[in-house]
This record gives sequence, C-alpha cells and structure tokens, in this order.
Amino acid sequence: MRRGSLETAVGALVIVIAVIFAIFAYKVTDYGRKTGYLLFAEFNHVGSIKTGSDVRVGGIPVGKVTELSLNPETFKARISLDIESKYNFPSDTAVSIGSEGLLGGSFVEIVPGGMDGNLQPNDEIEFTQDAVDMLQLLGKFMFSGAADKDEFKAK
Repeated sequence: MRRGSLETAVGALVIVIAVIFAIFAYKVTDYGRKTGYLLFAEFNHVGSIKTGSDVRVGGIPVGKVTELSLNPETFKARISLDIESKYNFPSDTAVSIGSEGLLGGSFVEIVPGGMDGNLQPNDEIEFTQDAVDMLQLLGKFMFSGAADKDEFKAK
C-alpha cells in the first residue's frame, strides 16, 4: 500500500509543478494582456527593432512593436506600436529608436509632446528619429582621429 501512496504523491507534485510552470509562462509572455491601441511611425532605418520589441517612455515599458513593414510609396520602414490603453500621448509626440548599449537590444522610445490634443488609435506619429548605426559611428570616430593626426603632422 505504501507504494501506491508514493506514486500518488509524485503524481500530485508533477501536476503542481506543471501548473506553476503554466502560470509563469502566462505571465512572462504577456499572453493574457489586453491589447491597447495601435499607432504607426515611419523611419529610414530601424536598426535591430523587431516584432515584440519594447515601446518605452522614460525607460518604462508602455507597449510592444507588433509589426514591421516597408511602405511601398516612401520606401521607409513602417512600424506598428501596440500601446496600452491607459496611456494617451499628445499629438506632437515624437518617437526614436533607442539602444541598450553596444551589445544590448533596441527599443522604441516615445517622447511625449506638449500639445493639448491626443493621438487617436491608428494615427501616424510624424516626428521620428532613426536608429543610430553604431558601426558607422565607430568608423567615423576612428577615421576622424586619423585625419586629425595627419593634419597635425602637416603643420
């Protein structure tokens, strides 16, 4: 009889662990999160932004990137932002592409404006700032130093 109670205890433990894992996965993936409203923005260069990247204000997540596409008329990268419904931003809000460092991921940073009217669902954010290309910036820094050195030698 003892063997049967041991099997029952192990089975119950497995079920409890499975339930805990399911709850953890549900919370981590934001599967149960209600969607807010969509905003759109166009950029010349989005860097390493991808679907699921954070949308932040002052470092605080307020939404996610839901889609990336190419506008066939302007040939700019168009991103869709799912913003939590509790946040409303002024109509002169700006967005930029931020980076968490050289090896970190990218995110969309919202910089709220100061106008009275708010952006409405499906509005286009007009004021955008492209992602900084770190390799290009590093190359300019390295080669500008060499140019300054050559200029110094010529004097």
